[in-house]
Amino acid sequence: MSHGYCSERLGIVEGFKSPEDYVLRELCDPRPERKKFESYDRLISRTKTTVSVIFLRHDAEWGKCYQVLAFSFADGTYPAVSKIIDGVIESARPSFDGSRWP
Repeated sequence: MSHGYCSERLGIVEGFKSPEDYVLRELCDPRPERKKFESYDRLISRTKTTVSVIFLRHDAEWGKCYQVLAFSFADGTYPAVSKIIDGVIESARPSFDGSRWP
């Protein structure tokens, strides 16, 4: 899982209103699957050859505000691996999820 960094430059120069605005416009499908958790939202975008999962911190400010989990596979092979990928997605938690830590 990789960390995503949103520079303040995205707001000042590029015109994005917030890190969430950037993530939704640049990194996701127009209508990603979205599930809300206590401290973050999970956004899932799917194509024929990729599944991208973005964990967006609630009230994120510029800086490290999201994490990405990405899967790539050959065209037409998703049905064979979909249950495994869905299981990984359901169990994955971002590092900023406070419920992960005792």
